Amino acid sequence: MARIDLYAVRLDDPFDPAPLSAAERARAARFVFDLHRRRFAAGRTALRRILARHLGVPAETVAFVDQAHGKPAVAGLEFNLSHSDELALVAISDGPPVGVDVERLRPVDGALTVAETFFAPSERAELLAAPPAERALAFLRGWTRKEAFIKALGEGMSHPLTRFEVSLGAAARLLAIDGSAAEAARWSLVALDPAPGYVGALAAPAPVETVWR
Repeated sequence: MARIDLYAVRLDDPFDPAPLSAAERARAARFVFDLHRRRFAAGRTALRRILARHLGVPAETVAFVDQAHGKPAVAGLEFNLSHSDELALVAISDGPPVGVDVERLRPVDGALTVAETFFAPSERAELLAAPPAERALAFLRGWTRKEAFIKALGEGMSHPLTRFEVSLGAAARLLAIDGSAAEAARWSLVALDPAPGYVGALAAPAPVETVWR
């Protein structure tokens, strides 16, 4: 069983940006609003420190490589990062690829319209069956689970979201991949509650044990 270490990072907390590279500082500077600039720098600093702890190296020496579809990587470690508003979520895997996603709980304008394009028929049916007061939560559960899966694949949004099906209820399940329940059974899909007011998900192509750090 693979172990996944999980870290929830508050992006509005004080931080020391010393480990950031010149490229990361330049990228932060391109944000128009100071809040977004600061949160990007905070998230990247936290990610560097977490990766450095697992690699046993100084945070400023962690070398990132951008893979296809924009997923960053470092040699010798599988990880993934997601953020929403002031919260970031980092997952570190001791073996298989991992994907995580987090969203702040909020009303979602046009959720049913988005679902028409990006959700499989079974997911749209489950969303429509949810009581109106719970529909935003059901949508965000489904969205984070689908995002976590494609991030674990490493294909980003180039992978059609309608090619696989997830549950939208409290229990996270990957129901089918290209219509195959057997293929879906090879994967772990985990519902996460990273902080009050947020919903998240984790996906990996193996049985996993999650540990909050």
